[in-house]
Amino acid sequence: MAREAYRSRMAVLGLRDWVKRRTAVTSKSVKFGEIFFKTIVMAAPLTRFKPLDVLIQNVAMMTKKHHTAGYSIPLNVTVANNVEPVVLPVDVMKRTVLEAGYRAVFNECMCRHTFDCHDYPHDLGCLFLGDGARASVANGVAREVTVEECYAHIDRAASVGLAGHAFWVEVEEYVWGVPDRYMQNYLEICFCCPCCCAAFLFEQKAHGHTKSILHNSAGWVCAVSEECVNCGLCVSACPRLLITTNEAHAVIADECSGCGLCVQACPNGALQLVQEHAMKENLTEYFDGLGMEI
Repeated sequence: MAREAYRSRMAVLGLRDWVKRRTAVTSKSVKFGEIFFKTIVMAAPLTRFKPLDVLIQNVAMMTKKHHTAGYSIPLNVTVANNVEPVVLPVDVMKRTVLEAGYRAVFNECMCRHTFDCHDYPHDLGCLFLGDGARASVANGVAREVTVEECYAHIDRAASVGLAGHAFWVEVEEYVWGVPDRYMQNYLEICFCCPCCCAAFLFEQKAHGHTKSILHNSAGWVCAVSEECVNCGLCVSACPRLLITTNEAHAVIADECSGCGLCVQACPNGALQLVQEHAMKENLTEYFDGLGMEI
């Protein structure tokens, strides 16, 4: 069911923007960002208790009335069926970059910084598209980039085995300092590692509605072939803990959004990303009711 149309923010004496200017991460301080990501991960187990789950959903702006959402955009895909038209996720990502009016790349991944990642490069930060990214550039934590620089950034993320995602997380306006007037004018493209991504860590511990809100399928899911020898490597590779094994082979839960990290981990090529339906032409089209313009 489609979401209700997003209601543009009404100016309230500029108070909300005033708060954002004081909480946003800057080149001088990332303290609020660190606290935010650590807190959301620590709060995730509390969603098993209904009253606290409702509270967390409202505070984190993740209720069904909000427009917070995320989609997995696998960067390394082997087409395993004949859905037409066949459009690879990375191509849709690059098309979205090309059609955006403003592009910025973060100097450092906030998740890898916050959780002190030792396995993946910190300087592979998120791409922000649209006028909402201007605040982060002004705050010194991101830089404006060309289309070609964005493409190179995406290719590098793919080469080191990161998972691509498209996010619009409403509460993060206080982390990035996105002004009210630009809330419909930004898209976050993240390159996530399985060890330190706050969205992955949150969903590992969360329950109910919040458990899968940040990782929806953009048309792809993972499938197990007859080549599976039940080695179990994919179980530990899945950042959402969605893979188990039975006596014969790996079993992937229906909630799989096709991030592709398990495919990269399989030494026998027994896992494939299968396209279930055609992708949309631009990543902005996945965010129902938001009216996103970047």
